Amino acid sequence: PPDRCFTDPGGSRYFQYDTVLMIRASDVTIKNLQIEGNEVKCQFEGRGGIFSGIVVTDPNVHINNVKIFGLINKGIVIDSGIIENSSIENGSGDYSTGISFRGGIIKNNEIFNIHNDAYGELSATGNQGVGIRCFNPIGEPTIFGNNIHHNEIGSNLGNCNNIKFTDNVVQNNKIGIISKAFHYQNSFLNNEQQVAPSSDGNVGGIWHDFEKGGNYWDDYDSYEEGCIDETYDNICDDPYGIATSDDD
Repeated sequence: PPDRCFTDPGGSRYFQYDTVLMIRASDVTIKNLQIEGNEVKCQFEGRGGIFSGIVVTDPNVHINNVKIFGLINKGIVIDSGIIENSSIENGSGDYSTGISFRGGIIKNNEIFNIHNDAYGELSATGNQGVGIRCFNPIGEPTIFGNNIHHNEIGSNLGNCNNIKFTDNVVQNNKIGIISKAFHYQNSFLNNEQQVAPSSDGNVGGIWHDFEKGGNYWDDYDSYEEGCIDETYDNICDDPYGIATSDDD
């Protein structure tokens, strides 16, 4: 069509490329790549853009220093491997996700401004934009050193119990994290809701390490907020309430 938009069976106009880069081989390194998807306005109605940036179906893929901007669904989808030193920003479609993974290591990345423009109310649908999302986990994935900010949900790890989530900064999200993983030495800052329950209605996980300590919560760091430190060790004497048997 002249405006590069198509008409679906219901009559709506849309524009969409599918996946920019599909990896179906193991032991591959992707480095210093930039993918930018500018939203396309259709002539009569509708919107669209690039659906997914990088989709990896085989293990042991190393993604380093990749920048992905402005996609409508998923930035990186990976089974297992390493994603590091990369940035994913401005995802704006239905179920938009910065990084969707099953296993491996996700470290030292910036994931931000992932949201869903199609719906106005965060709680009205299950289609929220998520910075980092886990699905059908394999092995013992590790997420550390990431800056996850200004998303609808910072991280949704759902029922992926074997994840180690550490040394991340989770800030300025509508919901900071949904997780039943193992968390310590993270900073949760200025999220509208720091922790939310998973789809089964429960909040679980382990929220401290006996040697390395717990996490920092900016709404629980003063006497007025209930943090009492009679031992003067800069750690609140009572744990932060997370509505779980293992409070932080």
